[in-house]
Amino acid sequence: MDNQPGTAVVTRPADFLKQYADSFTAACPSHVDRRQWLAVAIDAVRRDPEVERAAMNDLRRFAAAVRQAARRGLEPGTEQFYLVPFAPKKGQPKVIEGIVGYQGLVELMYRSGAVQSVVCELVHSNDTFTYRPGADERPTHVVDWFGGGRGDLIGAYAYAVMEGGATSKVVVMGSREIEQVKRSSASAGSERSPWNTNPGGMWLKTVARQLSKWVPTSAEYRRQKLRDASAVWDESVTPARPDAGPADEYGEAPPDGGRVDPLTGEITFDIVDAEIVEEPPSAPPPDGPPYPTRTIDRRQRRRLWAAMRDIGLTEEAEANKWAAAVLGRPVGSFAGLAADEADLLIGEAEGIARAAETGPLSPAPAAGPTPDGDEP
Repeated sequence: MDNQPGTAVVTRPADFLKQYADSFTAACPSHVDRRQWLAVAIDAVRRDPEVERAAMNDLRRFAAAVRQAARRGLEPGTEQFYLVPFAPKKGQPKVIEGIVGYQGLVELMYRSGAVQSVVCELVHSNDTFTYRPGADERPTHVVDWFGGGRGDLIGAYAYAVMEGGATSKVVVMGSREIEQVKRSSASAGSERSPWNTNPGGMWLKTVARQLSKWVPTSAEYRRQKLRDASAVWDESVTPARPDAGPADEYGEAPPDGGRVDPLTGEITFDIVDAEIVEEPPSAPPPDGPPYPTRTIDRRQRRRLWAAMRDIGLTEEAEANKWAAAVLGRPVGSFAGLAADEADLLIGEAEGIARAAETGPLSPAPAAGPTPDGDEP
């Protein structure tokens, strides 16, 4: 494809990641070190010629996979998040598919703050394994570590110990069920698929994914707990005397923002919603009002959403977060954008999409083993 005017030539996916680093790292949760995350992503494509070639065959698909990892705060090209080269159809060039790994799913469970520990284990034919649903709280799994080989893989199980000490639902899957999951994977036929390079990890990932349906895996759980706690205080905490105003029963006014518990006399403060994403501070232009007077119209909104979809941003919250990073101010919705802000976002998104469409502009590097022999 011919280069578009104003679009830098992209010859390697590492250059593409560097060129649009802010766009990718803007999707990362606030606890993630964005420089480190970007360095890991760049290293993942640099060290593996096959991943590099597959990424250049379809940069847009590669960008979507990397952005998926960024949104979850997982490191691409590691056992948290695999970058797998595979051919969608026989004879077609290989492209990149992003696959969340076992370690990534467990990381998301821990990150929610709802669990104390997560147990995911493989069961071999020579192990002793018992679990009676409804009678046993947790499985009993005995391994003879020193008696010889453990035998073939026959199953896997997973459960979580919740914050209060209770046990979550226990997930147990046999080899037949896991093989059915494998057959449904589009990339399972690729020799580079983790189903073939790390089958044990994918068995663990399969039961961990089933467990994730019963255990929170999002920081939204933590935010909701804070909202609930704040709501309880709003309903239950009142001044000690109706005529006391802001002062407590001893006549001493609490500090700004404080409340007096009528039962204990303790001073408490409102719980502020813990926002996971750090929005950039709002700053008006140096020589004018913070927002131009002309607002976005319906035609611009349609064009902006089309541009968002072209770079893989299909959810409103994700698109607003990306727009906030580009504009340098919080964005609640596209309807509140100014016309020139919308034009800026459209231009930025179309530039990313054009760069993704350029395809390989120089011969791909020769195939060969990775320097350290790491699996994807």
